[in-house]
Amino acid sequence: MVPTASCSLMLKREYPELQQDEETKRVAEKTFDVCEYLMKMKKEGELATDFTKQPGKIAYQIPCHLRDQNIGFKSKELMECAGAKVDVVEQCSGHDGSWSAKVEFFPLSMKIAGKAVRAIEQTSADLVASDCPLAGLQLEQAGATAQMPAKTVRHPIQIVRDAYGLSSEG
Repeated sequence: MVPTASCSLMLKREYPELQQDEETKRVAEKTFDVCEYLMKMKKEGELATDFTKQPGKIAYQIPCHLRDQNIGFKSKELMECAGAKVDVVEQCSGHDGSWSAKVEFFPLSMKIAGKAVRAIEQTSADLVASDCPLAGLQLEQAGATAQMPAKTVRHPIQIVRDAYGLSSEG
């Protein structure tokens, strides 16, 4: 079970291309994105759904690495199970790994992220979520001067944790 979309994609698809053996193939077959796995548990009747807090309205930016896995909108479905109303934002965050961190590409990356921020602003959401921490940071930076509903982008699993009424402190 992997919490980050780029890492689950690597384990599922890219690692087996680099290391072509049965053990690697088995690892790839047993790898799940965290929300994909929890929705599998729900389908099997094994997920507790005793949520105690309503998450509200969520603007959910779905990362490119997650869309590329062709698993559907498992994070959206999970947040909806917790009582959230979820608006999916399918705009790129403009991060793309280390590309946006390079001085010569940073302005363009912010321009790309601006499209996602504008789409988020139109949702009138209470919270913003993305499965990709780098996309989240990019959106936070691009949205710092905008009217983005939340200045901190959260992972869907954090929203679900809070809906269970669990504390984020150890």
